[in-house]
Amino acid sequence: MLKKKLINFVIEKRKALGMTQAEFSEHVFGDKRYQNRISNLENGKRGTSTETLIEMLEKLNCDLDILEN
Repeated sequence: MLKKKLINFVIEKRKALGMTQAEFSEHVFGDKRYQNRISNLENGKRGTSTETLIEMLEKLNCDLDILEN
């Protein structure tokens, strides 16, 4: 449940920032080549660890209070 909530929050944040998946992957991972990873995550084709999701949100300066709800 928490992981799905984090994934949805990452997707919402990317869209709110007006970033493409390639721009988002470059911002978060430092490389546009990770765009496939973002796409697969958003489409449910590939998972990722909760730790990686939290890292992504931290790099976007997100308030991690979402974890408490």
